[in-house]
Amino acid sequence: MNPKILEINKNIQVYKKEIVDHDLYKNLKSINDIATLMESHVYAVWDFMCLLKALQSILTCTSSPWKPIGDTKVRRLINSIVLEEESDVDQEGWPASHYEMYLDAMKQCGANTTPITNFVNNVKTNNIPSVSSDIDSFIQTTFNVINSGESHKIAAAFTFGR
Repeated sequence: MNPKILEINKNIQVYKKEIVDHDLYKNLKSINDIATLMESHVYAVWDFMCLLKALQSILTCTSSPWKPIGDTKVRRLINSIVLEEESDVDQEGWPASHYEMYLDAMKQCGANTTPITNFVNNVKTNNIPSVSSDIDSFIQTTFNVINSGESHKIAAAFTFGR
């Protein structure tokens, strides 16, 4: 593996451990607890897709007329990740994004999907609806990175921040 990637992974290991060992997980004792967690976590699932689509917009051509943009290997990597994240196959064999699969899982455990569905339906360019201070802060941090237009920062948030 690339020595820089190994160094980054080593440097963020303590933060990964904090997340994995967080008390939140010890307090998940019922399906209802998981449903409640999912009602907030789904915004991170959506946020992840925003990072990916930002990378795709910067590193590949997503407009018409099409023309080859950037490094061919990077294009292939980004588009293959988009294919899997945006058009994977669910357990029934139907195409669906991971976000849509997450919504299905939420419904199966009784989580309320109305707030996230309304949120996504009301998102507009440069206008992200408010959810709660914590979720808003998380999303704002991501969009500060996305709006920088700096592919290396977006890729770092996508790869190491999620």
